Amino acid sequence: MQLPERRYGKFSIEQDVLIQAPDIVRKVMGECVILRAEFRFQMNQTDYEAWSPGFDPVPDGQEPPSYDVVYSDETDTVTWSKQEE
Repeated sequence: MQLPERRYGKFSIEQDVLIQAPDIVRKVMGECVILRAEFRFQMNQTDYEAWSPGFDPVPDGQEPPSYDVVYSDETDTVTWSKQEE
């Protein structure tokens, strides 16, 4: 399966955020299509691989970059910040 423009990326959400701020997590999930999710017990977080129009396009054969989720409480918006390699 290939989604438009290969806008793939990775991000993580800590378990505490999932429990304490489910409304924010729902907002984040509304901005992407989850392709894979894995809970990492030792890190107490869930790692996601997803497609989002907010991610940069990924060339064929390259690994998708990691992003930080940026939520603005003031504007109730989600943006993505690409992590430095």
